[in-house]
Amino acid sequence: MKNYKILIISIVATIIIILIIIIMLLKLMPTLIDEEENLNYGDVLDIQQENTYKVYKIVTNCIEKYIMLYNNSKEKLSYILEEKRKIGTEEIAEQNYVKINEIYKIERMDDTTYFVEALINNEQQHYLINVDYRTNAFNMRKIEIKEFKNAKENNVAEKYKKSIQIELNQNNAINVKEDAERQIADKYYSKYIQMALSDKEIAFQMLEATYRKEKFDNKIENYEKYIKEVEERLLNAQISKVTTNKNGEYTEYKIEDIYKDNYVIKEYNYMDFTIEKLEESENTEEYANASSKEKVIININKIFKMIDNKEYEKIYKYLNEEFRENNFTTLEEFEDYIKVQFFDYNFIGNITIKEQGQNYIATVPYKSGINAAAERNEKIFVVRLLEENKFEISFEI
Repeated sequence: MKNYKILIISIVATIIIILIIIIMLLKLMPTLIDEEENLNYGDVLDIQQENTYKVYKIVTNCIEKYIMLYNNSKEKLSYILEEKRKIGTEEIAEQNYVKINEIYKIERMDDTTYFVEALINNEQQHYLINVDYRTNAFNMRKIEIKEFKNAKENNVAEKYKKSIQIELNQNNAINVKEDAERQIADKYYSKYIQMALSDKEIAFQMLEATYRKEKFDNKIENYEKYIKEVEERLLNAQISKVTTNKNGEYTEYKIEDIYKDNYVIKEYNYMDFTIEKLEESENTEEYANASSKEKVIININKIFKMIDNKEYEKIYKYLNEEFRENNFTTLEEFEDYIKVQFFDYNFIGNITIKEQGQNYIATVPYKSGINAAAERNEKIFVVRLLEENKFEISFEI
């Protein structure tokens, strides 16, 4: 009987121990399941700052697409927004310049969440952009600065650690194709012109700092006056030549457009660039080695370049003194005459030159454009070559 009681007690004790173990396992199950699920998402990295050109380009294009759909096709905006996100009501300029300030990322096995601070026409904005690199698709939403700062400080919700899957549609594809150097240069050149015509303050900030100081004395009103003078030229501008030079700090694009104007663009990261227009430089060696007739052609081209750039005061100084006193006693009179006699932009044809004593008579055909319908005109110049590579001109009135 005694042994029977001991057996009963042992069985009950064993059952109690088993029940305790089962209860403990049940309490641990959610944690084990979560850990197992997290392992399926891949190892989660700490938040890191992102500086690569590729990602800057992807993120910029996502924001540009968001703005384009927001302004032109709000019904399609839902295709790139995170689920159940409301469409905002704020105004976004049609012509805009997107420049990334900072990006922080949570990178998983096949997808990444980016916390982005960007300038949209110099207005600071913040976005969360999810990219699924399996499908090359994205979704996004605007976020408050607090959420961006939390990400920057590595303080984000657990949900961001979980993998995401985004189905590709007609509106949410990311651009992973590498652009040719010519395409990159054309994008920056076109963006600058777009902003110069629509938002001069933004374009003014794009200018290389030294150039902005020397050319415009850091005054926006000087720049606005200049853009007004060359507006028609900018409307029709196109790149004709591009050369590229990679520097340690930036990539340099040297551009010549159809008007023979030359620009230098320095790219520090995607859409992070400066631009400056190169002023006409003297090639003294070429000029010294040129024949007299070649020097006349060089000088005629120089004068026409000044006409196109509206540099009337410079041209005025090249006028023969007697000719100037007899015909244009003031700079204003000369400026009015030039505006009537020449086109806004002039394309020179074949120049014919005859020598006449100390002077050279140059017949210069010119037209308003490069197409067949362009207006045409002709002007006879009198050019006298002087010492030290100097010259003076007069022309038929």
